[in-house]
This record gives sequence, C-alpha cells and structure tokens, in this order.
Amino acid sequence: MANLNGNIMNLAKLSHNELMARCAWCHQHMHEDQECFGAGARVRPVAKTQLAGKEGTLLPMQLSTGREIIVVVPAAASEARVAGHDIYFQTCSEECCKQLAAALRAELLAGN
Repeated sequence: MANLNGNIMNLAKLSHNELMARCAWCHQHMHEDQECFGAGARVRPVAKTQLAGKEGTLLPMQLSTGREIIVVVPAAASEARVAGHDIYFQTCSEECCKQLAAALRAELLAGN
C-alpha cells in the first residue's frame, strides 16, 4: 500500500523501532517530540489466536481492502490490555486516527 508520498512501503521489512516511529495509518515517520494520538480495539475471538505469543510487539496487519496498518500488541499487564484492548494504534494526527477508526468499523460491518 502506498504511503502519503505515494511510495509503496513494505512494513514487514521494518524493524520494531522503525514501526514504532511510524503512524499506524499513513506510515509517515513521527519524531520523538511529535504529538501523537492513540486508540485501542478488541479483535474477534478467532483473531486472538493470531496474536498469541506476540505481546509487546508491533506488527503490520492487512485490512480486507489490502491496506496495511501498524498494530501494537499490548503486553498482558499493560494499561491497554487491562482496559480490554487486544491491539493498539499510534497515529500522527487526529485525522489519521479518525480514518483508521472508520476503516476498522468498515471491517467489522463487513464481517472481517
């Protein structure tokens, strides 16, 4: 999937640190001192098995549209997991957070 600059980005080839420094939605690099936005989500029970053993990592996740997003799999004792979130997202802007949330809602409505 192309990022905002129109470049195709292969998220699977990026390191943990590089994934952590990118927006989950547009994949733009975020600087350490840049304001960021986050949101958590639950996954369907069948998808929980795919996350087993990946706690504390960042992963590319492909939506049914083909677009890849970056997800954080929170550690079991993390605040995100205690709050009921199976996955977490970090975005560079409120707009990216809104677009990501809308895409996830569309996935749910489509039964994915």
